[in-house]
Amino acid sequence: MQRRDLTPFDEVQAGVIATEKKFPTEILVGMNRDNPQLHDVYRLDLVTGELVKEVENPGFISWIADAQLVVRAGVAPQPDGGMVVMVRGSAEEEWRPLLSIDAEDALTSGPIAFSEDGTLLLAESSVGANTARLVRFDLATGDVEVLAEDPEADVTGVRLHPDTREPQIATFLKDRAEYQVLDRSVAPDLEAIRALHPGDPSLVGTDDADATWLVAFTNDAGAVPFFSYDRETRSGRFLFEHQPELSSRRTGSVSTRPPSGSSPATWEAGWRTSSRARVGMVSRRSSPAAHSTDQPVQVPADQGAVAVMRGVDLRERQARH
Repeated sequence: MQRRDLTPFDEVQAGVIATEKKFPTEILVGMNRDNPQLHDVYRLDLVTGELVKEVENPGFISWIADAQLVVRAGVAPQPDGGMVVMVRGSAEEEWRPLLSIDAEDALTSGPIAFSEDGTLLLAESSVGANTARLVRFDLATGDVEVLAEDPEADVTGVRLHPDTREPQIATFLKDRAEYQVLDRSVAPDLEAIRALHPGDPSLVGTDDADATWLVAFTNDAGAVPFFSYDRETRSGRFLFEHQPELSSRRTGSVSTRPPSGSSPATWEAGWRTSSRARVGMVSRRSSPAAHSTDQPVQVPADQGAVAVMRGVDLRERQARH
């Protein structure tokens, strides 16, 4: 397969904002080509290489496109460290605020994806709660529906149906990842996947038919194995390991029980911070692809600090309420 550089610009940062299988030859990309501090949105034709600016950035730090590859949501940072989720009805309409997020909730709140018809916006939100919940906003009325929540842990990921964009599985991180099945049709798949390996599974890819899933398992005692999972037969096939040299070394499993002489409360706080950092580094709010665990995610090098801060933020927020 021939490789082409479709953003051949010096000193310009480019990144994928949205893809949609209904538009196989087009993607939306963000580039700070005109202003080094802001990423505008461009539509890129993968066949011809043509780049057309779709949205000039008014000061947003992230974008969400709908099912028609139209940018209709963005996150505007505030001077006090908070955020405002901005939305619009179409590419021709003006931006309007949907959700104001205080600084204490900024790391655990943000938009995820529009519904297929574009009338609803899925989001993570800890606004008014001790933990981040999976919620859905009605864009016409502003009403909020809570789809999944846990009083002890933030939602850290969600699997969306690739066609309907309906949430199917929500992930919460406690001592281990816990999963809330929102669509019973995928419950047998989750059960079969969990039988493949003792680690915590993440869905990182799928084919267009949603018949084959790429699954990775977080493993505290070795490399991260990847499996191909066939939904028809509910069977998995090992593919490869990330950093396979770890498998040849003797490693121990992480215990969630406090060692002798340690305070259980201190041990639990430290363990949860470490665990949240591990998951936080593979979850971003920049696009539906980043929140839907059926898509690969690239993580900036500085994101580990953000992930650790999320763990601290949760405990501080719980102490205040």
